[in-house]
Amino acid sequence: MLTAIVLARAKSTRLPEKHFKKIGKSSLINIILERLKLNKNINKIIICTGSYKNNFKFNKLIDRKKNITVKYFGNEEDVTSRVYKVTKKIDTKYSIIISGDCPVIDNKFIDKSFEIIKKLKKDFILQSKKVNHEGTLIFKTKSWKKVFQFSDTKQFKEHPGSVLKFKKKDFNIGYFSLKKFVNSKIRLSIDTKSDLDFFNLIFHTLKEKKKMFDYQNVIKLKNFKYVNNHVVQVKVKDKIKKKINIFYKFDEKKILNQKIKIFERELSEIYSPNFSLYKLSLTKKNYKNLNILNKINKKDINIFFVKNLKSINYIENSIKFIGKYIFFLVMNLPSNINFKYGLKRNILSIRNIKRDRSYLISDYLRSKNFNIKKQISNYGCKFLINKII
Repeated sequence: MLTAIVLARAKSTRLPEKHFKKIGKSSLINIILERLKLNKNINKIIICTGSYKNNFKFNKLIDRKKNITVKYFGNEEDVTSRVYKVTKKIDTKYSIIISGDCPVIDNKFIDKSFEIIKKLKKDFILQSKKVNHEGTLIFKTKSWKKVFQFSDTKQFKEHPGSVLKFKKKDFNIGYFSLKKFVNSKIRLSIDTKSDLDFFNLIFHTLKEKKKMFDYQNVIKLKNFKYVNNHVVQVKVKDKIKKKINIFYKFDEKKILNQKIKIFERELSEIYSPNFSLYKLSLTKKNYKNLNILNKINKKDINIFFVKNLKSINYIENSIKFIGKYIFFLVMNLPSNINFKYGLKRNILSIRNIKRDRSYLISDYLRSKNFNIKKQISNYGCKFLINKII
């Protein structure tokens, strides 16, 4: 038999309390638990989370009759240690880690993986090819102690089991491949608002067709992947992103404010969720808001939403701050921008680092021998930030 360890925490950076967000009428965490309860190989489910203070909402999911419990641990970031402490009290020979981010966990995949690890007599099994099915790892319960001992970096501690891919020779690992689950380049985890939108769109589409909301039916709807295929998955070796400060002048007509929200959302999904928003007062009477620029770390990325070149000149002449400036001009654009495109049609020009150098996007792309129209429509924010900063 298997003990399922469901990893979840309320303090998610990009989408706080995502486990309680709704897909249709059910929350993400409830969808996952209902699927696991149907699996005959799983006799116990443990929700493994952070501190009680930040994650007390999981308490309402406890179900003694269905053998569902919640374990709280103080360290929010050291997930590998969290799993190790849980495994010390598990009495089944095998356990399975379930990511609380994936609403379409497939029981057939779990059953087949369980069958293979017993047949191969390995401590861990991994897929030999990249598969669409995300968020599961089956292992011999007692073997997790070694994972805990070898997870000596912040990245390995935060991403449980990732050490297996980087230190393969130190572990007894078996490999397998299931053709039904070969990667079709669809994101099946929920990390951002776009991911949630994607699954809700899929859910209602399947409901109209009177089909089950499950893995096999979801991957058939590839035409909807445009909703979240721009989202960047955080990887184990990713560097910590810089802080981004966004400055804007409040717009009474709410047109500019809407553009800022779109920009903030797309930026968090493709680059970094580390934001600060500042309201600017671009008048000679009030310098209070502009003075905060002189206190900002020079390594920060500073983005200004302005309506015209006059505003840019005013800002540059009003501050002594030396650092990286990025100016996005959002002049004469419609307010009803579709989230499907994010900001890819919303960036007109950019002004770069030094005051004696200015770039239009088109000039910059020409200097790099890019096809102007094609590159602007295809890349948007991600291209600009990665290439220019």
